[in-house]
Amino acid sequence: MSPSSPTSPPSARQPTGSTAGSGRRRRPSAAVIRRRRLLVVALLLVLLAGLGWGGARLVDTFSGADREPASEQAAEQTAEQGAEQDTDDGESEAAPATDADADTDTGADTGADADTDASGGSEPSTRRTDTQSPEEYYPRVSDASFDPDSIHVLVNRLNPLEPLDYQPDDLVTPEVRSVRDGMLLREEPSEALVELFEASDAEGLLLTLTSAYRSHGYQQTLYDARAAEMGVEGADEYTARPGHSEHQTGLAADVIAYDNASCGLGACFGDTAEGIWLAENAHRFGFIIRYQEGSEDITGYAYEPWHLRYVGVETAEAVHEEAVTLEEFWDEPPAPEYPSDEAED
Repeated sequence: MSPSSPTSPPSARQPTGSTAGSGRRRRPSAAVIRRRRLLVVALLLVLLAGLGWGGARLVDTFSGADREPASEQAAEQTAEQGAEQDTDDGESEAAPATDADADTDTGADTGADADTDASGGSEPSTRRTDTQSPEEYYPRVSDASFDPDSIHVLVNRLNPLEPLDYQPDDLVTPEVRSVRDGMLLREEPSEALVELFEASDAEGLLLTLTSAYRSHGYQQTLYDARAAEMGVEGADEYTARPGHSEHQTGLAADVIAYDNASCGLGACFGDTAEGIWLAENAHRFGFIIRYQEGSEDITGYAYEPWHLRYVGVETAEAVHEEAVTLEEFWDEPPAPEYPSDEAED
């Protein structure tokens, strides 16, 4: 029997063909893959957040990083003001208290008003206060003038025209019914009188113009005739002295009813349909009844419901609504008498 071939130790044996050359790693499980993906996403989010904060800081740096946001400035200013108000000496450097603060300090329960003041609302500039007079809150629409060319010229026994022989330079003849031809008024009141007559005609109330502009010379003639008949005191009661007559301004007109022969220039005109309509409507056209009943101690003249004075629509409406004389409306002194040092004509 031939000797056996020597055998290799087991440790020196070569791997079998089924395992030779298989160096591939085993594939991770699905759970491991999900965890890795979540970790990557988290890292990306952290990175993006960091870039966003850093980008904002870079923008601030290049656009003026030393400028603080408005909200921060406001908060800082508020803090500084509060600190100043809390100082022991209480000097005027502290910020003034608002209306809302004042209401809180005094313990006043202002309700909605406090909310309005605290929100920065301001009172209307025209709101009346206790320190304002009615004239300041409701200013007059006009004031007395002493310019004879003004439609607001005040002419009475204390205020003569200057010059005494003044004559308007815009006299025209109003196209209205009149007792004689050629009567004159200034242009503005002439146009207004035409409109007034047209309105009264439309209501079947016919008016007639009986007197308009009077020159200084003509007024002198009238006054002298009345003084010769009744004396100076009697003349002064019914007729103005030359230079003191509204008719000389070209702004005054006397009107009566056209077909009422029983009442011409008399107080009874005020009781006629025409007189009543005139008292209620003349202001719409810029005229007032100049010499009201019961105002003799102010105007110096008895009731004359026929005597119209032109002052413009705005002033006429205000005077009519207040039911006062021109002297009262313009806050001028009463003029019942001529100055004692004025020579009698």
